[in-house]
Amino acid sequence: MYEDVSVTKQLSFVSTLLVVSFLLMVLDGFGLLSPFRRATEYVSIPVQFGLYRSYQSVRENVVVVFEIQKQHEQIRFLESEINRLHGEVVRINELEDENKALRAQLSATNPITFSLLPAKTLGGDRYLSVDKGSDQSVKEGMVVISENVVLGKVKEVYPRFSTVQLITDPDTRLAVEILLQEGIAKGILLGQFQSGLLLDQVLQEEKIEEGNLVVTSGENLEYPKGLLVGRIAHIQKEEAEVFQKAEVKPLLDIREVRTVFIML
Repeated sequence: MYEDVSVTKQLSFVSTLLVVSFLLMVLDGFGLLSPFRRATEYVSIPVQFGLYRSYQSVRENVVVVFEIQKQHEQIRFLESEINRLHGEVVRINELEDENKALRAQLSATNPITFSLLPAKTLGGDRYLSVDKGSDQSVKEGMVVISENVVLGKVKEVYPRFSTVQLITDPDTRLAVEILLQEGIAKGILLGQFQSGLLLDQVLQEEKIEEGNLVVTSGENLEYPKGLLVGRIAHIQKEEAEVFQKAEVKPLLDIREVRTVFIML
């Protein structure tokens, strides 16, 4: 019984909807619903337009976010490329400096017949560090030069680097020759740490002059004969002394040397 009542209500509701729909179609056909449609559109169109503008704004913001992320990725890529190119430039500059030093060494006067191992300077205080060691067959006592100018000798050797005792070191005692206008004079060169070099034990009768070139004599066997050392800068001569002395200015400033050569 209850089921029959429920079915009857459903049929009645459907019938009512059909009748209402039919009436609306008839009224719309005679144009009687136009005022209601215009009123509805008057309210709904601004709402639709506002929703559309909001959609456009959200869409544009989303596009901007994606563009910003894309630009950030491009910036990161360009930064990595710049860093890579900087590394390449540094490497090329190092190779160029080494090639320049090698050309200068090969064109130096009195070329050396030893095998030369190029090395980069790593700085230092009393001793100069270079980037070659026992892995490259470097040994203690090997002479270090640049452009045929003696800089010092290897003091300590490690697998991948070595330290060099410079000729300006106070422990340096080097037999040298002074090239005079006529002939040569002999003397002993003493390191004065960072203050330069002192030429000692030069006989008083030797006519040394400022500007005379000082080279290794090869007598103490630690340094080959004929390596350039420096030039006489100031003569210290006292008649009562057996020997005269002189200040010698090195031909190279070690602080400006980037590539040296180890004589193997």
